[in-house]
Amino acid sequence: MKQYLVMLIIPAVFAWNDFDPYTDPRYDMQHLLDMDLCPPGNDSLCLLRVREVAYKYRHVNEKVDADCEHDKELPNVPRVCWIRHRKHFGFPNFQTRTIWEMQCWLDTTVKPKPKTKCRAIQIDYS
Repeated sequence: MKQYLVMLIIPAVFAWNDFDPYTDPRYDMQHLLDMDLCPPGNDSLCLLRVREVAYKYRHVNEKVDADCEHDKELPNVPRVCWIRHRKHFGFPNFQTRTIWEMQCWLDTTVKPKPKTKCRAIQIDYS
């Protein structure tokens, strides 16, 4: 008798929620406004300082990743600061899934001065 491994794929339901980092008190990002968080060759602002904001807001001591990447949904932005909160599911930690993400970038199309824009997403796998 042959045995087969069957994987159940659960679709995620999600939508980005824009927020104003200048006025939204949840994130306390005033020290990161109006600057490129992912300048060429230097990811340290994203990796260290924005990830700090995520730890404080999410109140977690689990893994929070930060990275500078391109996002196809934002074609005019060279690199976006992505912050991802991942959680282990299953026993014993069969799978790691992203349960929350935040993106921040400097929108250079805003005149007369570029402006920081952000959005977040809570991912529900139910």
